[in-house]
Formats: sequence, C-alpha cells, structure tokens
Amino acid sequence: MRKLGLVLGGLLLVLAVALGVGIALFDPDAQKPRIVAAVKQATGRDLTINGRIGLAFSLRPTLEIADVALSNPPGFSRPTMASIGKLDLQLALLPLLSRRIEIDRLIVTAIDIRLETDAKGNPNWVFAPPEKPAASAGDAAKDAPSKENGGKAEPMAFVVRTLRLEDSVFSYRNGKTGQTDVVRAKQIETSLAALDAPVHLTAAFELEGTAVALTVDTGPLTRLIQPGTAQPGNGQPTPWPIKVAVAAAGSKIDIDGSIANPLLGTGLNFAIAGEIPDLAALGKRAKLELPELKSLVLHARIADDARGPNHGIGLHGLKLTSSAGDIGGDLAVVFGPPTGLTGALTSEKLDLDALMPPAQPDAAAAAGKAGSGKAGPGKAGPAPAGTKRMIPDTPLPFGQMQLFAADLKLKIGALRFAGSDFKTIDAHIRLQDGVLNLDPASADLPEGHVALTLTADAGKVAPPVHATIRAPGIAIAPLLAALGEPPYASGNLEILADLRGSGESPHAIASSLNGMLGLAIAGGTIDTKRIAGAGARVLEAANPQKAAGSATALRCFALRLDFAKGIGTARALSVASALLNVDGTGTIDLGEETLAMLLKSRATVGNAAVTVPIKVFGPMAAPQTKVDEIGIAQSNAATLGGLFGGNLAAGLGRGDKPAAGDSCPDALALARGQAVAAPPPAAETVPASPAPAAGAQPAKPPNAGQLLKQLFH
Repeated sequence: MRKLGLVLGGLLLVLAVALGVGIALFDPDAQKPRIVAAVKQATGRDLTINGRIGLAFSLRPTLEIADVALSNPPGFSRPTMASIGKLDLQLALLPLLSRRIEIDRLIVTAIDIRLETDAKGNPNWVFAPPEKPAASAGDAAKDAPSKENGGKAEPMAFVVRTLRLEDSVFSYRNGKTGQTDVVRAKQIETSLAALDAPVHLTAAFELEGTAVALTVDTGPLTRLIQPGTAQPGNGQPTPWPIKVAVAAAGSKIDIDGSIANPLLGTGLNFAIAGEIPDLAALGKRAKLELPELKSLVLHARIADDARGPNHGIGLHGLKLTSSAGDIGGDLAVVFGPPTGLTGALTSEKLDLDALMPPAQPDAAAAAGKAGSGKAGPGKAGPAPAGTKRMIPDTPLPFGQMQLFAADLKLKIGALRFAGSDFKTIDAHIRLQDGVLNLDPASADLPEGHVALTLTADAGKVAPPVHATIRAPGIAIAPLLAALGEPPYASGNLEILADLRGSGESPHAIASSLNGMLGLAIAGGTIDTKRIAGAGARVLEAANPQKAAGSATALRCFALRLDFAKGIGTARALSVASALLNVDGTGTIDLGEETLAMLLKSRATVGNAAVTVPIKVFGPMAAPQTKVDEIGIAQSNAATLGGLFGGNLAAGLGRGDKPAAGDSCPDALALARGQAVAAPPPAAETVPASPAPAAGAQPAKPPNAGQLLKQLFH
C-alpha cells in the first residue's frame, strides 16, 4: 500500500509538472482575437480588451484581465453597456482531471454596468447575435455526439468558491424620461464550499446616498437545478432555506423561511419582521413620497397557495404597529379568475389622515378661491343656466364585480379620517358570483350611530340594489361642516331608509326606486338666512316675515317620502319654528328630477294667523316658486272676510290658531316609521270675541291693505 501511494503521488506530481509546463508555454494574451470573436458571435456586441491577459503559474494559477468593455447598441446614452477595471481569477488544477472547473477565487474590480432603454423603450439587455451560416455535413459530423459516451455530452461541473465584486456601479436609465437610478456597491461577496453546500452572501452598497447592508444565506445551489431529498413521512422534498437581512438608515427588515420546491417556485413560507423608525425620512433617501409614520414595526408570515404563488398568496399573523395606530389579522389573495380576497382585520386605533400626503398650498389656495364663489349665508345664488342632472347617469362598475370575489371582515375600535373620529366600526363585505352583500356595516360617527346594509346583484340585466340605513341620532352641525355647508341648523337628525331599485347607473336606480325615506329632527335651531342655493329660494318664498330675525328655535323637522317607480310621495313634510311653520304635500320625480309640491306656510300677521300656500315646481336643480292666490283665499276665508268686512276683531279671533293644529307629533312619527292613528276631522269652531273691559277705548282697526302688504312683501 505504501508503494502504491508513492506511485500515485509520483504520477500526480508528474501530471502537475506537465500542466505547469503547458501553462508556462501557453500565452493567454494571444487568445484575445478568439475571445472577442466568440463574444461577438454570442451577443452581436463588440468586446474590447485594452489590458493584457496575464497568467501567473502555481498549483493554483491566477488569470488576470484588465480594462474590458462591452459595447452598447446605437442610440443609447453611452458607447459601453458594461466595463470591468480588473478581473482576477484563481483556478484549481486537479479538479480538471475529473471534468470539474473549480474557481477558488474570482475578484472583479470597478464594474460599471448600465441597463437602459432608448427613447422608444427598447432595452439594451436584449442581445442579437448574428445569424450562423448553414452548417456543412462535415461540421455536423464533428458536432455530433460520440458513441463512446452513449450519444450524450457530459457537462463539466462548475463552481466558484469565492466571488467578490469591489467598487462597482450598477445603474438603470429610462430613455423616455431621462431619469437614472444608481446603486454603488463597495463590496459584494459570495462564498460556498461546494455545489451542494449552503451559500453565504454579503453586500455593502449605496442607494441614493444611503448606505445599505445586505446578508443572504441560502441552501445549496444544486437544489435550483435538481429535486431535493424526500422527507420521511410525507415524501415531499426537503424545503430549501433562505434568510435575508437588510439594514439601512436605522431601519432593518429580516426574512427567514424556505421554498419547498425551488425548481417550480412553489411552497413559499417566510416570516418577515421589520423595524422602521421614520418611514418618510427613509422614503426621501430613496426619492419616494411615503407617509409620515414613526416607530413602524411589522411581523407577518407569507405563504403561497397550495397550488403555487401564481394561484394565490396569503399574509398570516399580521401585526403592524406605528404612530398611526395598529392593524392585525389574516389576508389571502387568490389570483383568478375570479380574483379573490378573504380575511379578517382588526385594529384598536387607526389614523388614516396620517397616511395621506400633506396638502399642497397651491391646491388649498385654489380650493379656497373656488369656495369663495359660493352663495353666502342668506343668498340664494343664481339658478343654473341649463338644466343638468343632479343624479349622475354614469354606469356603475357592475361588470367588474363578476371578476372578483371577497369575504372580508373588518373591526376597528377608533378610526380618524378627514379630521373626524369614528368608533366601533364593524363591517363584513361578501362578493360571490357578482352578488355583493354588505351586512353588517355599522359605526359610531362623530354625529351619531349609523347602521346600514347593501346588496346588489351584478348578474342581472338591470342589477337590483337594496339599501337600508338606520341612524337614530346624527348631530347636524358637524355633519354640515363635513359636507362643506354653513351651520344653518343644529340638533340631531334621525334617518330611516329602506330603498330598492335596479339599473346600471345611479340615475337608473333612482328612477326605479321603491321604498321609504324618513328624516326627523326634534329640537334644535334653524337659521334660514344662512341657507344657500335652491333651498334658500323655497324658504324665502315660504317665510313672509322677512323682516324678522332668522335664527330661531326649531321645534321639529319631519320628512317622509314613499317611493314607487322613482316617484316619492310626501306622506309627511313639516317644519315648525318660532318664525317659520310649514306643512307640505306633493311628489318628487327622481327619473325626471322634478318637483311638484305644495307648501302651506303659517305665519302671524298683525295678530292674525294666516296660511300662505306656495307651489314649488320644476327641476330639482332650480325649482320655481309661486304663491297660490286662490289657495290663500280658500285657506284664510274667515280671516280675510273679517279684514275686508270691517269686523276685524272677529276675523282676528277666528284666525289666532291654525285650523290644522300642531302637525309635529304625527309628522315625526311618520318619518320615524311609526304608525299614526288618523284623527277624526274636527269641526271648525269660531270663538266669540271677548267683551271690551270697562273704561277701555275701542280698538282701532288696523289697515287691511297694510296687513296684506306685510304678508306679500
């Protein structure tokens, strides 16, 4: 055995000497033309080697190449696509005997690679090798596999144990915009003991002036080209591990997990954890506009669908905290068709305003100028020049609903949005086969509690829609402020709605609306002088006492509309205050967007209670008003008879109370969806005039013409 070992050692020594002599006699610099021609044949690009190709002899010979450049196609920003300052390659000799190429060390210095597109969007990384000439029979015979190896050419094993890139620049330029993004790498190094050994990579580079440290550890590279060993028990291949750590500007992100089938890219299972002290500051370093979030901490697990990530991916055990609040839960996306989203998210506190970009001063100023064109308090403003639809006829995205599916639950303890605070948000949205169902959906708004439901079926020709709203008490003042309206009323608004319609657009749905809508206010204030627009014109006509103060106590406001095929009939319409008392009847046609209402305004004129009927008609956007003179005579026959007949005292006595009495209780009950017993018709009674007190001077009858002038002025 000893002699055999000596013989083998001698043979190896002879072989090494032979290889050394061969290398010493070999001049690699003379191979430049062949290398340049091979690159040209493979890529269609010109390779320039300005430096010398040198070879240092040893048991591990070292090949050195300097000043190498690969050309860019015409029409790009610079002549070269890539260049290398120096390449240092150390090759192991003995593995060549076993058809293995083992590079112990490959060091590349001063790399400059620019990927870019031209003005038309064509990339420079697509190579166009020249067409090969037709092969002759002799060439084909030379290239044919030999019979000695069974007709198959055995590929040589190739491994680089250590690869290091130093002082390198990688950039990307958009040829259409001219923007260039640059990454400067101080050092990138990878190491592995063998092809079947784990890979370790470290990198220190600079991104837009920010130092970034990267560490990557993976399983053997052989798993990327061949299946792994089956696990005992389930027969599945052993997962390929991967671990990534990134740190920059005080922030860090860690990813730790595995890929079950790296050949297919399936079986993803990663735990992700991140800490970012200042998200906006980090974004500025990367030239990105990110929200002003502080102390952001993220924990989650990412896993793909059982069929692979191209079918879906899930986010499990999500826990995200920051200065804007927190959110947690599970989400899963299924790539369709149909594309689906399922999950449940919860949050104790969430500030959406903190996620919004700051308002631009110019935009805010423009908004202020635009707002200054509105009609001021107490001014009706001009009617629109042309009649336009108030309810848009733009098609709703019902067709898109059939491309998606969802089953998402959301619970938020406190939410801030648009400067307002919302609490106890509970929502569950389901979308399946084009059928949308939102139930429940409730929240405590700044103005009060709201609960609603919504269903829609996009599978029908005219999609049916059903909505219900219950709001037992919404504060009016903040609601008006949120809508950008002046604070012309205060109190609590009650909303009750149960509406059904069908159609492809909001206008089509409104035109077919069936159901009821009730609005009720009991108590509060109203300031008619601060109401603008079409409502101001109607109230101006309904309030004969224009000289009186405008801010008054509001006893009630009640509206009940019953809809049938888009036409709403007013079962109750009542406004009662110290200065304004109005009852109304009529219809609202949402299809034609027109009004046909009769308002009866009750006012006191010279101690006399007078009812003024007012017709409101025409388009909803610009309604017209007209006093019904005949209706006035019919409604105030007794009072007017007394005024013109000379028996003023009798006329005043008969008109001091409205014949209909207080309409608030019944109107409020109807608006709230409560049953109202129809009262029996009451016989009108005229109280006798009281006898004048002893010694009192007889009252001087007021001038009837002056009273009527006050009424209609």
